[in-house]
Amino acid sequence: MIIVDTFILNGITIRSTIDLIIAEIAIENNLSILHDDSDFTYMAKVIKEIKIY
Repeated sequence: MIIVDTFILNGITIRSTIDLIIAEIAIENNLSILHDDSDFTYMAKVIKEIKIY
């Protein structure tokens, strides 16, 4: 998964594997993520392709 490598390179730990899978699917399908989870906020700061609604 590309997203996991990006976080490793930036020194960020995401607590939930499911969150990583959701983010990867959202990026691949050009979808926005509606969330109440700080992991997605951290992800969006590092990976600009993640669209947060």
